[in-house]
Amino acid sequence: MALIVVILPTNLYLWAWRFTDLARHDYPYYLHKDELAALAWLDANAQPDDVVLSSVTIGQYVPALAGTRAFLAHWAQTLDFFGKSAMVNEFYAQDTPDARRQQIAQTYHVRYVFYGAAEQALGEYVPESSGFLRLVFSRPHAKVYAVQD
Repeated sequence: MALIVVILPTNLYLWAWRFTDLARHDYPYYLHKDELAALAWLDANAQPDDVVLSSVTIGQYVPALAGTRAFLAHWAQTLDFFGKSAMVNEFYAQDTPDARRQQIAQTYHVRYVFYGAAEQALGEYVPESSGFLRLVFSRPHAKVYAVQD
């Protein structure tokens, strides 16, 4: 009886927390339909070994929905998570030179760059301004760029 009294509060807490999770109907728990379309485009057009650079928010969905490799995803499943997080922030920062962006892409064999709301929140970088990126998918709320060799 004492065991039940001790574990009951924890179980009630976990049960109540699940209802809190179910009530979350906004970003990043649900992606925008344009982001889902971009991930579907990657699934149809990218190869399984292609690397997609994006924010961690989108990166967590890349392997499952796009069938490719994410540059940055779940903290426990990304080698050098903190180093790559810093590189993603640097990549999307407006004042980062294109040579540095291209170096990151080449060093880690990045094939595609995802650009949606989460990436825009990281900085004011405009991928169209980079000569080494080519737009391959475009919707109002999500774009995918191919890294040119």
